[in-house]
Amino acid sequence: MKAIILAAGVGKRMGQFIDDSPKCLLKISGKSIINRLVEDLLAYGIKDIILVVGYKKEKIYDELEWVEPDTKIKYIVNDNYKIGSILSLWTAKEELNDDVIIMDADVVYNRKLLEKLIVSPKKSCFLMDSDFEDTGEEQKLGILNERVLTISKKPLNGQFDLTGEAVGFLKLAGEDASLLAEALSRAIDRGIDNCEHEEIYDNILKQSSVGYETVDGMAWIEIDFPEDAKKAEEIMKESFKM
Repeated sequence: MKAIILAAGVGKRMGQFIDDSPKCLLKISGKSIINRLVEDLLAYGIKDIILVVGYKKEKIYDELEWVEPDTKIKYIVNDNYKIGSILSLWTAKEELNDDVIIMDADVVYNRKLLEKLIVSPKKSCFLMDSDFEDTGEEQKLGILNERVLTISKKPLNGQFDLTGEAVGFLKLAGEDASLLAEALSRAIDRGIDNCEHEEIYDNILKQSSVGYETVDGMAWIEIDFPEDAKKAEEIMKESFKM
């Protein structure tokens, strides 16, 4: 299994809080988000790591100089990082040829959360938190008969058995990763590039059975705004004891 980490964006909603650096270099409890992501992947034996970078990419290179040579870290550059995150994933489409975990580089979480995704018997699945408040920022999953049928920021109607917030990590079996690569290429060919990568996943969900694992009660947060970083500090101190 390999991992693709999307870390190209500017993080413009963070303003001066991130001090002219990529958001993934924000230190929470003394450790950058990207360092924690890579450390956790290595802890679970995933050493084939692809990092899609763009904004201030040299700072990320410097941050990860500690990684041992036996770890295969490959950097892919998205020069159009100011547009939409779909372009970051499309830039790495050649890597969607095997079992893969796709990760946003702005999530702070309990390591056990990632473990739940990796060890899940479901070959393709999302992590989902059903205990969430819908503010319009969240990517929401709609579940019917134990299958994820949609992911959207729009409100989901009552046709689903269960709804929840997608954590930002997705595991795909090789055949589903190939479907995603094809969907990405079709979208870019049609000029669909100013959107988030999740917006094209419905194309896969129609063709393949993708499941989910719940993480209700497990500590995690996506860092979008400065106040999220402050909450992440509390999460790390109180829940993780790290």
